[in-house]
Amino acid sequence: MNSYTEISKLGEEKVGIEEYITKTPGIGGKIKSDPSFFKVTEVIDLPEFHEDGSYLIILVEKTNWDTINFARILSNRLGISQKRIEYSGTKDKRAKTLQFYSIKRVDDGMIQRLKELSIKDAEIKVLGKTRRGLKLGDLLGNFFEIRITEIDGGEEEISSTVE
Repeated sequence: MNSYTEISKLGEEKVGIEEYITKTPGIGGKIKSDPSFFKVTEVIDLPEFHEDGSYLIILVEKTNWDTINFARILSNRLGISQKRIEYSGTKDKRAKTLQFYSIKRVDDGMIQRLKELSIKDAEIKVLGKTRRGLKLGDLLGNFFEIRITEIDGGEEEISSTVE
């Protein structure tokens, strides 16, 4: 498995992508009319956890936060440089997202502060220490749950189109 196409296909299968093209007519409607109607969960290849690691992996469930602004606020609240916070991809603001971050040079005091930290519309879960931070290649893809509102057509027409 040496070609980009073969490697890309493996990643796509892992996140459930099977087809791209449809001859099905659209159903109209709106997405993102509410952030909770557009959910994005990262599918990621996490580094191996090690108790002696100097990076901490956290999982953040956030609503109406883009990746970079959340990292900025998190670094401010922890009193560290934003450069110490890494991620493997960016996420839209107008969504509910589950996203992984890594933080460089953590100690037990910072882990405790993270567990007690309160940031509006965000929940932080400490996962564990690793020997390296997250990087762009770690993100395999995203899983989406999308609620569409104001759809054109009746229930029967929509059901037959979607199925």
